Amino acid sequence: MGHGCRRQRCRSNTAAGYKDAELTRVIAHQDLLKESALPYCLAMTIALATLLIYAKDMQRSARFYADHFGYVTSYAVVDGLIELKPQDGGAEILIHQAAKSLKLGSAALKLSFSVPDVDRFVATAAAAGLDFGTIHRARGYAFANTKDPDGNSISVSSRQYRA
Repeated sequence: MGHGCRRQRCRSNTAAGYKDAELTRVIAHQDLLKESALPYCLAMTIALATLLIYAKDMQRSARFYADHFGYVTSYAVVDGLIELKPQDGGAEILIHQAAKSLKLGSAALKLSFSVPDVDRFVATAAAAGLDFGTIHRARGYAFANTKDPDGNSISVSSRQYRA
């Protein structure tokens, strides 16, 4: 957070998870926000919980994420979306029908899935028909890249698990 706020949540059961002294600081901080030009996001908890992916073939894309990354889905289209839930935590994925005018695979975004053993994951994926590029090694972790059926960049990385 480049604006100098170092507010941290604690795990106590007092008001909204803050210790009394921290709660006083947060309330004072929120009052300051009302009077300042600091970003409003400092006064709330924000988490990236959902990725929306546009696809030419929604069923094919849903199968890709279910088959290769262990997401659970009914494949039913509800409100124009196919919902995929992670088995072991992380963000859910919503597959949305892409407009014909949308140029797929051109966004400057990469989905990176954390895995403890990149070599093993890449070998298992290859056996299931998903090919990754070269496994790269950097400062105690490994990563490899591929594309989903619509050309979106995907990587698997062990960075989260490095010692």
